[in-house]
Amino acid sequence: NKSKGGPHRDNTFPFKLYEILEKEEYEHAIVWTPSNKAWKVVNQEEFEKILPHYFKHGCFKSFVRQVYCWDFRKINSGPDAGAYSNEHFVKGRRDLCMRMSRKNSKRNFKHA
Repeated sequence: NKSKGGPHRDNTFPFKLYEILEKEEYEHAIVWTPSNKAWKVVNQEEFEKILPHYFKHGCFKSFVRQVYCWDFRKINSGPDAGAYSNEHFVKGRRDLCMRMSRKNSKRNFKHA
């Protein structure tokens, strides 16, 4: 337990997502945007086949719920529309993931 983040810190959602994005064989399903400061799922059906290899599910809705819990923001306009970003999630800066923390999910959702 000598690492600053404690044991298994690199096993958290941001690190798993970063690992997926770094694999060329997944570029048909998920990619970094040209700015390298956001990412986008380009083929949801193919991406759902990747999910069970990293997470306990293959459900895209569950994945998106985690995205918001980790404080990613969806980009709604411009060239990166549909992508997600977080100031601490940048291509080439895996170390920044250590600064990310999970938010209380209740504040992120509206109850019907």
